[in-house]
Amino acid sequence: MPGARPERIDGRHIWGLTPIDAALCRIGFHQRRYDGMFTPPTIDAKGMVLLPGTVGGMNWGGLGFDPVRRLVIANWSRLPNVVDMHPREEVVDRPVGSGGARPDQAVAPQTGTPFGVTRPMWLSGLNIPCMAPPWGYIAATNIDTGELVWAQPLGTGFDTGPLGIPTRLKIVMGTPNLGGPLVTAGGLTFIAAAQDNYFRAFETATGRLLWQARLPAGGQAGAMAYEHQGRQYVAISATGHARFETRQGDALVVYAIRADRPDLTGDPEGGEGGTDPDDEGP
Repeated sequence: MPGARPERIDGRHIWGLTPIDAALCRIGFHQRRYDGMFTPPTIDAKGMVLLPGTVGGMNWGGLGFDPVRRLVIANWSRLPNVVDMHPREEVVDRPVGSGGARPDQAVAPQTGTPFGVTRPMWLSGLNIPCMAPPWGYIAATNIDTGELVWAQPLGTGFDTGPLGIPTRLKIVMGTPNLGGPLVTAGGLTFIAAAQDNYFRAFETATGRLLWQARLPAGGQAGAMAYEHQGRQYVAISATGHARFETRQGDALVVYAIRADRPDLTGDPEGGEGGTDPDDEGP
């Protein structure tokens, strides 16, 4: 579980689905440089391990805040990258802007520097992270005391899996996530963000899952709430994310708080009050 100090991994955190890919990941870890979150790129070893990775920690989706309960709600990814330096004479691609890479470029040119760079996610041959899950969390912190009130993995492997094959298992393991939380005055925290195509509502005070619904595409976005004619609505853009390998689409999905169930205590498995997990969309 997350703590107050930045995480620092070691060989015990290296993981695989089989003994073979676990062993290869462990060998790769010891071949690379890793000195914690401020490890610099290097040419003295076989690259370095970057954690938090380029997906970041909690920097993409922003925070949610409940001013009455004095809780900050944050979701973040726990996904490492590896960073390799390439001498300038080996980099032939033209730079884009200040040196970034186009999607079709194998090496980011990093113009004006002695090296180009590659920084892929650190994955095994089975296309799963070399670091043990959870790969994503959501948590509540008391803004006055700094106390971690609750924390839990965010997301399942329902839409992802080894070699890109969805497991169709709703086992909460935590996935990388993009998209921040929406905290309402009614004590709910709405969030999608994870690699499974679900939109969820948690009880802000406790982290208890109250409701979830299937989205037609990945929900890598922030949700919004509004009121119309005395009824509350929650909307989210479900368009997916190519690099996260979530289903892509062009949907704007809007949910209404049911008039006969304003507390939103429906079946968290997607039955009454939600949508069937096997449906293609809401």
